Amino acid sequence: MKAKKLSTQQSESKQAKSTWLSKLRQRLLFFFIGVCFVSLLAPQLASVVAQDVNQARVKEVIDGNQVYIQERQANVNDVAQYNESVRTGNAKAELGFNTGAVFRLSQNSALTVGQCLRLDSGVLLVNGPVNACTSSITAGVQGTTYVIEVDDKGNQKVTVLEGEVVVKKTKKTTPSNTNPTPKPGTTSTDPTSKPSTTKQIRPTQQTPPKPPSFPDPNTQPTKPLTDPSQSSSDSKPVLEVKPQTSPSPSPSSSDTSDTVVLKSGQKLEVDAQGALGIIQKLTQGEFEGLLGGNLFKGFTDQLPSIDKIRSSFEGLFPGVSFPIPNLPSIPRIPTPSIPGLPF
Repeated sequence: MKAKKLSTQQSESKQAKSTWLSKLRQRLLFFFIGVCFVSLLAPQLASVVAQDVNQARVKEVIDGNQVYIQERQANVNDVAQYNESVRTGNAKAELGFNTGAVFRLSQNSALTVGQCLRLDSGVLLVNGPVNACTSSITAGVQGTTYVIEVDDKGNQKVTVLEGEVVVKKTKKTTPSNTNPTPKPGTTSTDPTSKPSTTKQIRPTQQTPPKPPSFPDPNTQPTKPLTDPSQSSSDSKPVLEVKPQTSPSPSPSSSDTSDTVVLKSGQKLEVDAQGALGIIQKLTQGEFEGLLGGNLFKGFTDQLPSIDKIRSSFEGLFPGVSFPIPNLPSIPRIPTPSIPGLPF
């Protein structure tokens, strides 16, 4: 009896081990299959990301045919590569990225495709995670809809329809400060005046501490009360205007003014020199004018984020109907059924 029990226990343990090993093998097999699948898809995903950054494809051209890529006339499905220019004449164009983000150019507009869509002139509408910039500002976004304008005089305007845009002032180097000052300074003082000026400044700075007037008023308490009026020149260096130079927070405030955050229904004007203006709210008429303007009229497909624009408009102007009607849904293309398959 004992031998039978031992044999049954051993057989049960063997079966348990075999089932455990089979499960382990299955898990390892699935793991290796998943690793192989990811390794095969990784280069394809990487190529898609590179294409998203480096090129834009023409999706639609309306109201004419004057759309040019590198000054060559462009048609639908033509591609603007990195650092290539896109220009419109009497036509409007919509270009898109593989991410689903799109941008539209109004008539007589010009930009360059790069790390940002650099608008040189005209009007640009951006829908999606695409940064735009001009000669003096950069608009950073994470998926939104906004409009940038640059007029003939170089004045710019950023308008946010939905989402949030961070407008940053482009930093420019100003070598002009170094040019004017050293040139006249060097010409007038280099030959002789440099050593003379340094020698003259030192005695003037050393003369006030030299007179032993300071130990004398220590013995006479009344004299220092009358002396400061006479030694007004001495009091000037004592009155250190350095605490008055505490407008050191002013440069910090200028730094903060170099970045502005715009939200839905807000606009910002920038002059030709790049000075940021005051954030202003869009009126109902301005918002409706944009929705009924050149950047929306005539295009076949609606913007991908039209629903977000609608909710933004209705939130800003409750009770007002959205001026863009709903487009009829595109009918689904029927797929032929293959005989022999239960479709």
